[in-house]
Amino acid sequence: MSLFTSASDKAQITAFYAISLKEFSMPVHQHPACEIMLITKGRCQIQVDEEFFELQANEFVFLDENVPHQLLIKEREPCHLLNLEFLMGEGTKTFNIGRVKETSASYQELVQNLNSIPVKAKDSRSLTSSLQALLQLLTTQPPGQGWSEEMNYSVELLFNRVLLELCHCLKNDGSRKGSQYLNQALTYIRQHLAEELRVTAIAQHIGINKSYLHLLFSQQLGLTIIEYINRERIKLSCYLLTNSDLPLVEIAVQCGFNSRQHFAGTFRKFLKQTPREYRKLHQGSKQIKNSGGQYRLEQTWHHIHMGPTLE
Repeated sequence: MSLFTSASDKAQITAFYAISLKEFSMPVHQHPACEIMLITKGRCQIQVDEEFFELQANEFVFLDENVPHQLLIKEREPCHLLNLEFLMGEGTKTFNIGRVKETSASYQELVQNLNSIPVKAKDSRSLTSSLQALLQLLTTQPPGQGWSEEMNYSVELLFNRVLLELCHCLKNDGSRKGSQYLNQALTYIRQHLAEELRVTAIAQHIGINKSYLHLLFSQQLGLTIIEYINRERIKLSCYLLTNSDLPLVEIAVQCGFNSRQHFAGTFRKFLKQTPREYRKLHQGSKQIKNSGGQYRLEQTWHHIHMGPTLE
């Protein structure tokens, strides 16, 4: 069943993995389960129906039920990825997602606009850390080993958090389609975060004057262009602080800040803490066991080797 059209408030995890692959190719296939595939490092290609998508770090695809797809990882382009599959409907090991449906404005908007749900999107908040936390728990104590009531409840809480973050990311990505010019500006900004970004240059790139560009940001995002640029730079820095061991000065450069001091000051303004404090608080979330393959539920849970992995 589809996540966004099913009347059921029940979901069941049917497969998952957290793995680093040197190369990989699977045949085109489909299944009744919904699927989230998120890249944390490297790159890969996903074929969905007849369309190819290239995924890089911090990007993901969401596949609803029975969508033909294929994962391709090229040699010399290793990829670190997280994957979760789940079925909607009643089952012996089900989780209640009713509160997500009731309280998530993003979920409700997606249900009302099914044709606007993107296949590929970017983690715009905390999908990566939520998925990592869930998979870390699942790989530590895989299903089928006998879960206590407390373990089952812990998995249900983390699964619901993943769904909340998924809906937020899908809705946030889809909402940018309202304005062609704004969408072009947002894309240009995200692609040039490490560089000096001037409003005049952005406006010239998309073929409008800067006054109109200021108006688009104000009316559709409720932000100034500079506020948006700084917000995106802080989002990228949070991802690098959590998912890399780069020194702070290198993160500052990659996120477009002209100095470590500028980076620290802007970071504190947004998050009320220093980059170092943020890294210390979140560094545990990137320590996740490499599953070595996929855990999949058929008649019972079993483990499937997926190919050459990275240590």
